[in-house]
Amino acid sequence: MDDGGGMAAVWQAMLTIKRLAAENPAFKPKRTIRGVYWTAEEQGLFGAKHYFEEHKNGSETFFFVSETDQGAFRPRTLKSKFNFMGSKHEQKRIQQIATLLTENDIPISVNPSNLQVIFF
Repeated sequence: MDDGGGMAAVWQAMLTIKRLAAENPAFKPKRTIRGVYWTAEEQGLFGAKHYFEEHKNGSETFFFVSETDQGAFRPRTLKSKFNFMGSKHEQKRIQQIATLLTENDIPISVNPSNLQVIFF
């Protein structure tokens, strides 16, 4: 999402998970959740390139990455989707999330995909 709106949405999602975990340990994430924010996409991906350079030799394993550039608003059409690449078990979990969102008036679908976008 473009800078401010995207940062606010990611921050709120992380805060919501933290609050849910404080109320019910079942919601405590099994892995670290990191919000990564950068700017200058249109000017040459400067922020993303810097992040990549700083972390390319790290030992971190990423299990989920999300990127969107559509604004910080509630999806209103059935065109909103998660493009997903992973195991059938993981896809089932993502589908459960999509179903919950759709049931709460946030229409979204899961699109199995082997598309992986690599910038570097």
